[in-house]
Amino acid sequence: MDKKLLLNISGHPLSDLANSQAKERGYKIITCPVPNVDLAEPSSIQNYIKTVFDTLTKNKNIVRAIKTGNYIVIPPGLSILTSGITAMLHGLGGAFPNQLILVRNNEGIYELGDVFDLQKMRLDYRDFRNP
Repeated sequence: MDKKLLLNISGHPLSDLANSQAKERGYKIITCPVPNVDLAEPSSIQNYIKTVFDTLTKNKNIVRAIKTGNYIVIPPGLSILTSGITAMLHGLGGAFPNQLILVRNNEGIYELGDVFDLQKMRLDYRDFRNP
């Protein structure tokens, strides 16, 4: 299979360090342009998510990676945007995406953090749904 895609939807370019780390981990980096959004206006947030969706689904390799779970996403830092992007990716792929966050190191440079497996977390806590 192809390299695992690293979808950078953070709205920020990766640092040289983060780019190097991604390549060392065997990721193919795809940076999705992120439009400006008015956080006080729900329709602006919905339009933002639709724009990201339209951008991602123009590429059949990205769609295939999402549908097969062969990707990791660096989400936007703002929680309302991240939850919307996560919901959109879940809708497209049928499972929650693995996420990476960018972590500021002691030198002030952003580098890749650890993978955060949202689908596993969902399944781990699912047993508590029905007592």
